[in-house]
Amino acid sequence: MELRTPITLITGPLGSGKTTLLRHILATRSAKIAIVMNEFGEI
Repeated sequence: MELRTPITLITGPLGSGKTTLLRHILATRSAKIAIVMNEFGEI
């Protein structure tokens, strides 16, 4: 049986509410959540 891990990407321009959304999700969910952030622009 193949196990899959769900992944959700949250993207958007500066000031669009990404951090607010993440804080809300972390405050209201009891699931295990990992967050990877890229604050450097182009990779």
